[in-house]
Amino acid sequence: MIEGIKELREKLESEIKEASKVFVIGHNDPDIDSVASAVALAYLAQTYGKEAYVVIEEDDIKIESRLKAVIDQCKEPYHIIRKRDYLDLADKKSLLILTDVNKQERIRVGDSLDRIGRTMIIDHHNEGETTVPASEKYISLAASSASEIMTRVFLNGKIPIPKDIANYLLAGIYVDSKNFEFNTTETTHEMRKKLLKMGANPELANDFLKEEFETYCRVKDLVINGTIFKKYFDSIQAPVNAAFTLNRKKPKQIYLKDDLAKAANDLISLSGVNVGFAIGYVEPGVINISARSGKRVNVEAVMDAMGGGGNAQLAGGRFTTDDIFALENELMGKVPCGIIEEDQDTPPQMEKTSKK
Repeated sequence: MIEGIKELREKLESEIKEASKVFVIGHNDPDIDSVASAVALAYLAQTYGKEAYVVIEEDDIKIESRLKAVIDQCKEPYHIIRKRDYLDLADKKSLLILTDVNKQERIRVGDSLDRIGRTMIIDHHNEGETTVPASEKYISLAASSASEIMTRVFLNGKIPIPKDIANYLLAGIYVDSKNFEFNTTETTHEMRKKLLKMGANPELANDFLKEEFETYCRVKDLVINGTIFKKYFDSIQAPVNAAFTLNRKKPKQIYLKDDLAKAANDLISLSGVNVGFAIGYVEPGVINISARSGKRVNVEAVMDAMGGGGNAQLAGGRFTTDDIFALENELMGKVPCGIIEEDQDTPPQMEKTSKK
């Protein structure tokens, strides 16, 4: 395991220079953090004179307009390709870098890792049973985002960051930290200041935090009309209050993954709610759960027990099922896995179940 940013930068340089080609991939259902860090890595590989590609395999309908605009802008300069292109181009001398993800089922090329000679992981989420075997790994749970990690890499090597990538990295930090409300350290704020000095536009970053009216209405309707509450008692403290939302009138309604993330954020902002879960279909037969919490519940433990992942305050999972209510009932039964008592120094032991 790589321990520090300097070591990470040095490993990236050596691994990239030894590779015939470099492929970078973020998680399924991309967000601005996975895209920004992937593009930054592709640019870094280009600065070392290597052919580099970013693999994104998503239908336009699943990507919000702002993120789609970023992907479109990056297609040519940073060589965004689909999985089929990766299968044609990859060879045993190639390097694959996973960013903002470490689990095999969360990347489109998870069933084609044998095409690659070496693999690196750069992430800020917990490892699990399905973490991809990698030649080198840098996983920092203290980092707000993969964008924060990549900003530090560039600064450590005194590598100039182009203005467009500075914009994307700043947006990735804003979004994954929920405008510096979650998983934020002094380093997160420092990286923001550095990016602004390099010319990053905070208004462009803030655009990713602004909801379009249609999205706003969709999310508010889900929260107002679909939320139920459940109380969990522990042996020492006051009860933990959990909120669960899904479209109870039209359970097969298709949502963007980002819709569910926003709904979960709304739930945790409600007075007295300790943990919130938003549940919905992102495509026929495929459900996403977005989980958010405060200090009383470790949602990474809850979602790990469900077969998902994340970190203590932000987590989620993707499940193949046609019964959304059965999945909600299973989730309700897993919440105790994450309840933290005041005298605990570490999160509760995670209960393991079969992956969905």
